[in-house]
Amino acid sequence: MRAGMSWGKNVFSYLMWILYTLFTGVILVCLAGAACAGSGISIYAGGAAALVYLAALGGFVFLLRRLWTEGLGKKKTKALQAAEALAAVLLFAAGLFLRLQDMGRAGQESIYFEAARIEAGQAIPQAAHGAVFFYLQVLRVALAFLGNKYIVGVGLQIFLQLTASLLLYFVLRKLAGKIAAIVVLAFCMCAPYMVESSMVLSPEMLFYLLFVLAAAVTVLCGQGKPVWFFLSGIIISIAIYLDISGVLLLLLGAGAVFSYENKENSPSRKAGSLLLCFLGAAAGFAGCVLADSCLSGKSFRGVAGAWYRLYEPGAFQLPVTGEEAGALYWEALILAGLMAFGIFSFWLNRQKERMSIYAAGMGLVILGMCFGIFTEEMPGSLLLYLLMVLLAGTGLEGCFSEETAGELPDARKESDAEQAPALESDGEKNKVQYIDNPLPLPKKHRKRVLDYHLEDTGDGEEFDYFVDENDDFDI
Repeated sequence: MRAGMSWGKNVFSYLMWILYTLFTGVILVCLAGAACAGSGISIYAGGAAALVYLAALGGFVFLLRRLWTEGLGKKKTKALQAAEALAAVLLFAAGLFLRLQDMGRAGQESIYFEAARIEAGQAIPQAAHGAVFFYLQVLRVALAFLGNKYIVGVGLQIFLQLTASLLLYFVLRKLAGKIAAIVVLAFCMCAPYMVESSMVLSPEMLFYLLFVLAAAVTVLCGQGKPVWFFLSGIIISIAIYLDISGVLLLLLGAGAVFSYENKENSPSRKAGSLLLCFLGAAAGFAGCVLADSCLSGKSFRGVAGAWYRLYEPGAFQLPVTGEEAGALYWEALILAGLMAFGIFSFWLNRQKERMSIYAAGMGLVILGMCFGIFTEEMPGSLLLYLLMVLLAGTGLEGCFSEETAGELPDARKESDAEQAPALESDGEKNKVQYIDNPLPLPKKHRKRVLDYHLEDTGDGEEFDYFVDENDDFDI
């Protein structure tokens, strides 16, 4: 299976792999130790079990890759596509069922509901956070049309999350591959963390949908002309103005520019595409600030300063405590176990890799959480969770990738495949098919005999011509 976007291996790739390996290994050891401690087993047994798991997983990954390339990967039929579609439909149905089942247990109090509910003389309060203000507007419209009830807000959350997750599935099929898309869809639909987050009124779900839409535009622009990156930058700037986490879309734009599939583009073309993306983001951000200043009646400088103060970095502090992590550590343990696939699948190809951009994005989110860049309304935990799930699916995708170390580029393989004659079709050799000959067929050969009708008179046997001696014709 071929992923839609990959990158050539370089120093940055190996550095990201080292950091990813350390992060995954530490998380796996800590979670395994916590699971053993909760079951009354020594914490050291959990660490030892995590190391044994990593060693066994390494052998399993290389064995799975060998089996796939030698036989299993050649049995590609339409049944696999049907199985993928069936799995996506079943996962979506399961996600909808789980959320509808939990709607009755949803809370009845929320500051967002109180701020957006329809009451006489009540207007939506001004909010410095763009995503919060936009979410209150959408929530109020939903309450106005569907009823001034809390359950309407929960239904809106479910709709936004399911729509964003389904759209993310189609984006990742092009961006990371089919297996990675199925893994992400499975977590988004059935994971307890995602189900619980859909029951709480928050601007995260609306921004989640807008973020995926901007990512889809960025991926599509990466397949077109460099000028399209300017449009992508404008879309990205809207997400950045709504929340600082939209900056990660610039990283995705850079990944689209330097993708392995664009290796034939000249360095100047890549630099121009990246410059257009950043120029579009700067121009779009300035337009958002100008529009906000005109609507609110404040100065351009005041609006820009308020945005900066909202996301101003603070002192370094670890964002996660033991109590918060212990609530869902079994889910986190499964996720960390799947992320470990990427540690070994990274080495299955000497030329390409698919994880460095996502690993860098995860690192930026963790740094932002440590320095308090994210706000209480949008703490960044959802984005971190999605990136970890994406890395888990991408690592598993690498085990089934068609590309092998040292093989020819895709374009070369396709051209060779077109030039090579097809020797077999459906298990039988192709038969030679003749076309009708437009020329007449040759006549049958007949033996000819020289039987000309000539009479022998006996004269004319002398072939010399008599000339008189006095003839002077040659003078």
